[in-house]
Amino acid sequence: MIGMKGGSRPVWLPVVFGVLAVLWLAGCEKKPKGQAGQPDHAGRRLNGVIAFVGAGQRDPLWPILKASAQRYDREMCTHEVQYLCPRGDSPQDQIDLLKSLTDITLRGVCVQLENAPALEPTLRELYNRGVLIVSMIKPAPEEIRVGHVGFNEEAVGEALATAVAEAIDDQGTLVLLDAGTKDPVYGRRLGGFEREIKRHGQIEVQAEIDCRMDAFEARKEIRERSARFPRLSAWVALDDWPLRGVGLTDQPLPTGSRLITFGGLPAQWPLIRDGTCPAVVAANYRELGMQALQACEVGAKRNSRFKAVYEAPLRIVRRSNLDAYINDWSSWLQIEEPGG
Repeated sequence: MIGMKGGSRPVWLPVVFGVLAVLWLAGCEKKPKGQAGQPDHAGRRLNGVIAFVGAGQRDPLWPILKASAQRYDREMCTHEVQYLCPRGDSPQDQIDLLKSLTDITLRGVCVQLENAPALEPTLRELYNRGVLIVSMIKPAPEEIRVGHVGFNEEAVGEALATAVAEAIDDQGTLVLLDAGTKDPVYGRRLGGFEREIKRHGQIEVQAEIDCRMDAFEARKEIRERSARFPRLSAWVALDDWPLRGVGLTDQPLPTGSRLITFGGLPAQWPLIRDGTCPAVVAANYRELGMQALQACEVGAKRNSRFKAVYEAPLRIVRRSNLDAYINDWSSWLQIEEPGG
């Protein structure tokens, strides 16, 4: 019988101590960074899925939004996160992707919107299924979303006016490319610009042109008016419409033209450096994905009616601070924190 041997201690004691030692060492083993406090994969799956959806694989902000969300995902998230992005960049490509989200465990969608009106019916379908919506960059309708991360649009307009005043030394003539007063995003941007530019009395806005957010139309207006009014001090575009679809070696504007616009995207960097874009309003994009994912998860956990809003801090990028901005952009693409 197993138990005692020659009056000595029980033979099972070393076995028990050995098992306990193994268990103790396993418990003391350092957890991988970013996993402390998180449930395992199966536990996250039980909590539900959050789809993190980009506007298109060629969109320059998508890698930053994804990296930002992954930093939160590694450290804090208790849901399974699926990172999805259509290969094409048309609204229909994104609509098709969103319609493919049929998983019954889907709790929320963080979606990067470029053309919010086109996607609104599809987002309402998800909302009616009980899926939480958090919009990124452009806002989804407030009544169907639990959060939005983007920009204070009136502040963007004001910053554009400030950038213009600095670039042309507070005097001169400009033409503004806008999208009319009724657009929910660009109408607010326009209002901010008009209020701020009035503070600079020596600057004349010669014309405001609705280019219908179309790149071809924006470039056509710049070519034609630049030929008729060669002494314009600058062009201002509420968004980077004149530069869309332009290659790095293309010349998007007539020689000598100057454009102040929004974005701070990589395609604009050579134009900032050579003076074609003497100033561009950009933002600190680092937190956007993180804030979106957090808002979606908080909404899922608390079933809250609170509408979370995060507005990225703005900055004006010029030749003098372009290199520092590029360094920041590179850091925003990193998932691992410096020194981690």
